[in-house]
Amino acid sequence: MSKKFLVVGLLLIFLAGCGQLNLPTPVTSPDPALTSAAPQASATAPALPTEPRRTPNRETEAALAPAAELTPTLPGLPNAAPDAVRLENPLYVVQPGTPTWVANFLKPDAGCSYMGIAGQVFDTGGQPVRGLIVEVSGELGGNSVLQLALSGGSTLLGPGGYEIQLADRAIASQGTLAIQIFDLAGLALSDQIAFDTSAACDANQIVLNFTAIKIDYDETLYFPYVPNE
Repeated sequence: MSKKFLVVGLLLIFLAGCGQLNLPTPVTSPDPALTSAAPQASATAPALPTEPRRTPNRETEAALAPAAELTPTLPGLPNAAPDAVRLENPLYVVQPGTPTWVANFLKPDAGCSYMGIAGQVFDTGGQPVRGLIVEVSGELGGNSVLQLALSGGSTLLGPGGYEIQLADRAIASQGTLAIQIFDLAGLALSDQIAFDTSAACDANQIVLNFTAIKIDYDETLYFPYVPNE
């Protein structure tokens, strides 16, 4: 028994002389709170510089404002209608001083419930010409117009007078109506002349005269027949 204890004691002394005995230490799981990943800074886009808000001034407002519409006014001098074929040698032209726009005097009972054109046709000597066709054509108030009259058919203005009613009220138009004269065979004797109308009650009667600038004559010469004996 004593011998057994002696062997054990010697073994312990030997081990002590060789070095200390390292015993394994238990491994413990780390604290979850300590091992959590460090928060990373969130990546955000850098703020872009903002342009200061501009308040329009009077100059910029004037530059951006739409241009005002220009409305032509009456009266206008007669011109050849743009879509008409002009004659090479017209026999009649518009008499200087016409057209004019006046209050309705041909049909005073109608008053403002009337709009028309009237006038006379003269030859080169200032004498009235009867029996020529006066034609007014075009568009008025969205409606097509085609009216005919004979010179000398309305003597209220004179022996070579004509009169054409255009509407039952005053309507404004600019160059959408045209007037022209023909002979009885349908041959054009003047250019197609555009004219304006007014919506004013005191300008619902248009007076337009034609005058001849040359005489149309037959150049054939006739000689008396003399038989040979």
